[in-house]
Amino acid sequence: MIGIARIAENGVVAAAGIAAALLFLGVLVFETVLPIGILFTPVVLTLSSATIAFVVLRHGQSAGVTTALLAGAVVLVAAFVLQLLSIKVVLFMGVGWLGAFVLALVLRRTVSLDFAVLAAVPVSAVVALAATQYQSEFMDFWQAEFTKSLGPGIAELQANPSASVTAEQFSQLITDMSRLMAVSIGNWAILVVLCALFIARYWQAQLFNAGGFQKEFHALSLGKHAAIACVISIVLAIAFEGPVWLSLASAMVFVFFLQGLAIVHSIVKQRGMNPRWLVGMYALVILPNTVLLLGALGMADNLFRFRQR
Repeated sequence: MIGIARIAENGVVAAAGIAAALLFLGVLVFETVLPIGILFTPVVLTLSSATIAFVVLRHGQSAGVTTALLAGAVVLVAAFVLQLLSIKVVLFMGVGWLGAFVLALVLRRTVSLDFAVLAAVPVSAVVALAATQYQSEFMDFWQAEFTKSLGPGIAELQANPSASVTAEQFSQLITDMSRLMAVSIGNWAILVVLCALFIARYWQAQLFNAGGFQKEFHALSLGKHAAIACVISIVLAIAFEGPVWLSLASAMVFVFFLQGLAIVHSIVKQRGMNPRWLVGMYALVILPNTVLLLGALGMADNLFRFRQR
């Protein structure tokens, strides 16, 4: 992946080209093979957004804006020519590129990874609020996409009454999946923009400050006030059960989950432990309880010192 940064470092045009190519690849896969696109598109969107963030970190706000505008023009023209132009293309650019741009700008101006990570929370909240206002439209969009992709499966079930899963059950599954995708947009947003920021910072360190990102990540500490805000957001999410409060609480837990990851990485390095401990930890990250435990560890670290600092 460091090759992407080397291309981006050749100038604004090169950076715009690689950002546009990655995003358009994600759009193309999403439109043609949805089941693969759901997994593949966020990955290339993250790399595309990381390219924008890298330009901001290296060359500042003006270079980042120019890169995003050039890349956006390329993507829109290509999508129009290939008849793939739709609102989703604009949303991909708006959420991924703009979010990564904001976080990179915060990091460049404050030189604090802590502030930049916390800045992802309002970005996620804004996306979640917008998604709430248009939740029915997002559900209709995902329902149409899933029906288009999985429609043949429904027809096959209708033609085979003896199947273990009925066509009605399959249709209900599509509805449930559509609702889940519609309400989880804020979570996807914070995941994409923070991963983009971390990748961009890693690229910058690899090219100009070897080992710098590791030290920065290991020292990640969001502070007592942020931990209190996280607890309050969780209480509000439980009390009011609204999608916005839930998205805000999820975003706060996620940033402290990252601090929990930083703690584990730091302890493994400081104590000279076998790196397989990290492999085991990441294998368990797919479990929701692991995310919550690491989030709690991250919050507790602001009261008790688990790392040598």
